[in-house]
Amino acid sequence: MRWQTVHYQKNYLSNVVLRLDFEPVQALRQITKVDTKPEFSARVADIYPFVVGQPTANLSVVIGPTGSGINQQITGVQWNHRTEENGTRAIALASDFLSVEYGKEDYDHFPPFRAEVETALKALEELYDITHFTRIGLRYINEISIPEGNALDWQGIISAPLIAAVMAGKEADASVVRSMHQLHERRDDCDMIFNYGLHNPDFPNSLVRRAFILDYDCSKSAVEAGQALQTINGLNKFCEGMFERSIDGELRNKLGVIPNG
Repeated sequence: MRWQTVHYQKNYLSNVVLRLDFEPVQALRQITKVDTKPEFSARVADIYPFVVGQPTANLSVVIGPTGSGINQQITGVQWNHRTEENGTRAIALASDFLSVEYGKEDYDHFPPFRAEVETALKALEELYDITHFTRIGLRYINEISIPEGNALDWQGIISAPLIAAVMAGKEADASVVRSMHQLHERRDDCDMIFNYGLHNPDFPNSLVRRAFILDYDCSKSAVEAGQALQTINGLNKFCEGMFERSIDGELRNKLGVIPNG
């Protein structure tokens, strides 16, 4: 099957996360007060005007002859930028990573998501002289919930091989409680962890609700800063291609393809 970008009218995404890890930036590590915003915050304020700093800490457990306890050491600040004060669309910046996260109903299509990422990435590289990323990861979590129908009937919605994997080994007189599976793949130095199946929101009760998880977690290590956007494009292509191979015609009809979208 040849892959191409498809834009849908709706989606079942509950979470989209892009994370870029890099070596600790001294200028960010030196900011220890949560009410002190880094210059990065001003660069993204047009999109993410609400900023809250929260301390990050290391916890260590001490056990010895004189007693035991937990020591907490403040290691820095993480700044969370949001489009709305209590919204789920956010950018987080710490001394060693940048993440862009969308919650349910925040994500529409990759191009506008990528445009926001590009704005944040440009600010990060220009302000803090980031030359490379130790790891870039992109994750799409689809929670396909259909109110009507049998909880085990995914014919025409999910691809036949995934249905077969989820139902493999089921005894005829047994009820399914949970059936989750994991596939690891590698392509062009990109690692994919694909979790899929019937997670069952009512676990450990028997499965009664019709819900299927398609969770694509793709990453690449050791990326030069100048190749970051190209790498993100590649990770997205990997994820979208696997999604298209995971679904069937009835679900595409429910999603609604936007022509030339």
